[in-house]
Amino acid sequence: MLVAGGAAGIAAAFNTPLAGVMFAIEELARAPEQRNSGLIIAAIVLGGLVAVSVHGNATCFGVIHTGTVGLSLLLPGLVLALCTGLAGGLLSRLLIASTGGQGATP
Repeated sequence: MLVAGGAAGIAAAFNTPLAGVMFAIEELARAPEQRNSGLIIAAIVLGGLVAVSVHGNATCFGVIHTGTVGLSLLLPGLVLALCTGLAGGLLSRLLIASTGGQGATP
C-alpha cells in the first residue's frame, strides 16, 4: 500500500504516469509480489486520471515563450561567462586551500 500511494503521488504530482510506474518497479525489484502489482498499477492510473481531470492535460510548469535573442546580448553574456569562470576558479582554489593543500599560493 505504501508503494502504491507513493507511485500514485508521483504520477499525480508531476502529471507523469510513467514515472509512477518506474517508481513502483524500482521499489518492487527487491521483492516482487504478484498480488500487489495490480493494486499498484491501478493506484498509478487512478492518480494520473485524477491529476489530468483536476489540472488538465498540460505540462506541470507551463510553456515558456521567449523573445528573439539578438546580438545585443552577446557582450553581457560573455562578461557573465568570464565572471562566473573566474569565480569558479577562485572557489576551487579556496576549497583546496581550506583542505590543507597549498592551492592558494602559486
